[in-house]
Amino acid sequence: MRQESAPGAVRKTMKSGGLSLSWQQFPLGPNGAPLGVHLYCVPPPGTKRDDLGPGTTLKASSPFFCEIWSLAPLQKLSSALFYEDGDTRPLTLAWVDESRKSVPVLKFRFGVGDVGEWRLVLFPQGALKPPVVQSFTFAENSLIDMDEKENGKLVFKESWTNDANKEFTALYRFNGERFVDDKAIWFVLGPTTKTRAEVEAWLTKNPHHATAELIETRKFPGLKPGLWAVVFERCQDRAYAEAQAKVLIKSGISGYSKKAK
Repeated sequence: MRQESAPGAVRKTMKSGGLSLSWQQFPLGPNGAPLGVHLYCVPPPGTKRDDLGPGTTLKASSPFFCEIWSLAPLQKLSSALFYEDGDTRPLTLAWVDESRKSVPVLKFRFGVGDVGEWRLVLFPQGALKPPVVQSFTFAENSLIDMDEKENGKLVFKESWTNDANKEFTALYRFNGERFVDDKAIWFVLGPTTKTRAEVEAWLTKNPHHATAELIETRKFPGLKPGLWAVVFERCQDRAYAEAQAKVLIKSGISGYSKKAK
């Protein structure tokens, strides 16, 4: 992805070894004021900009940073972190409610052809506040429409088939914080603690899980109240949720599945 070069003052703030990928301006500020969006990554040592292309072109999954900057003066306002192993197609901007220009959504498409994933950086409280990162994968047997509308609001529609050739569909609606599937009542959970700070600390120490969701359990009838938890995935199918929890356990994470609603 080749876009306008980021200002030198912006590039100087990158972490050691960082490669600047793009710099674009979008009307994200108050009253549609333009803000800068800087995307950069920290690839394995020795990687050059021309080495980074679509698909799996990095030797290891690497941190990508999406930063929001004011333009006058140049000042970093917020930053989002996720991990990828290749370059993205040009960034696009959408709105949960386009008529009101409410809740901006930055969309990054990674992968080649029919296989890859969308990374969403959305701003439930506006672009001046910390963003939320979400990920949606797609493949030959799993398609997702990122431009659906329902009552004028942005929604995402996913359709896929499992190994038994059974078809599933999901509609992801914005719930005030992120896009969720109301039918996905089985949660794949990880660390669960009494305080939000403990869960946030775990996520900070495990940045590969930057797209995981942090929840307060009292908001979900099926979960024990009074706790905070990491949700790695919301699923419609119990067996799939249980299988994903086992994957977490094998990786050394205390994962479990639970019906949340």
